[in-house]
This record gives sequence, structure tokens and C-alpha cells, in this order.
Amino acid sequence: MKRKWKAAAGMLLCGLVIMQITVIGPIREAFIGAEQTCLKIGTFTSDTGTTADMSQKERDACIQTYEANLEQYYAEGNASREYYAELNRSYVQDVFRDTVQYLVHTCVINCIVIPVGIGDGGKTVTIMASWKAQNIWVDQEEDGSYSIVAPVSNCNAKAVMVKEQGGWKLLRHENFTALENNRESVVKEGYTTFAHALQAAEDLRK
Repeated sequence: MKRKWKAAAGMLLCGLVIMQITVIGPIREAFIGAEQTCLKIGTFTSDTGTTADMSQKERDACIQTYEANLEQYYAEGNASREYYAELNRSYVQDVFRDTVQYLVHTCVINCIVIPVGIGDGGKTVTIMASWKAQNIWVDQEEDGSYSIVAPVSNCNAKAVMVKEQGGWKLLRHENFTALENNRESVVKEGYTTFAHALQAAEDLRK
């Protein structure tokens, strides 16, 4: 029995090493794509910070682009896929018509992905991942002024990726933690116009 256990463990270790060498790149890219898609809920382009000045055709195009990203990076069995789609539609069609919470930039950086398990004949891979996430927003305050909110979070997750329709997609998070990095997060207040706040927010990207 002990020999069989050692043989099975050896095969699993060998499989993980091979996967680390051969396919971890596409898995990592797909995982980053999924995390960025989550961060980009409610994304649109506007000179006023709201969707009120957009045509219905333009709003529909934003929604279609977002849902294409969901389809690319989230598996059909991922419970968050439809929820994110509905939330994004609500933001673009309704919430952000008269509320300024404008997403300027989002990024996932320093992402490290390590495979820790293989299942379903190699079609699913369990990973441990750590990364840094940042969003840059322009918000309108109750007094009519604008502020920049740019939180930076240190994230860790155990996740399951699945090979579906020829590409890797996120099936589920088995656990997820995100702690805001107060030393790197930025909050700036007191901008009198959306244009000034947007320019300052764009400068944070440089």
C-alpha cells in the first residue's frame, strides 16, 4: 500500500512539474483575464462620467464587450458569470446614468500562479495565486465635487481552472482574500470638475 501511495504521489508531482513547464503560461493569462474582468464591471467611456450622454447603441456595445470577456475567461459552470453580467448591465443601463463612479483604470500585477492539483484527466487544474490589484475611480461627492479613489489590494486565492472550448477558464474560487494596501492606495479630493479629476486620475497611471 505504501508503495502504491508513493507511486501515485510521484505521478502527481511529475504531472505538476510538467504542467508548470508547459501550460502554466496560458492558465496564468486566463486567471489574470478573469480577475481583470471582475474588476472592470461597469466600465464605459464618457466625457461626463455618466452613461446619460451615451446612445443606447453605445451602451449596448459596452455591455456586449464585457459579456464577451466573461465568456472568454469564465467557465459556463462558474456561478459568478451570470451575476457579473447582470450587475454590469444594471450599472451601464441604469445606475451610472446619474451617478458618477467612473472607472479610469484597472490592473492586475505581480501575479504568481502555482499549480497544486490536476483533475478530470488534465482538464481541470487547481492553482494557488497571489497578485496585486488596483482600480482608479473618479467619484462625485454629495457636495458636487469630485474625488479620486485608487485602492490597491494584496490578493490571494485558491482557484480551479478548467479547459473549455479550447481555452482555460476560471471555474471557481475555493477561497479568496483581499487586503487593502494602505501605503499604496490613493485618495484625492476637492476637484471642482469631472474633467480635472479625470486628468489627475489619468496621471496616476503614468
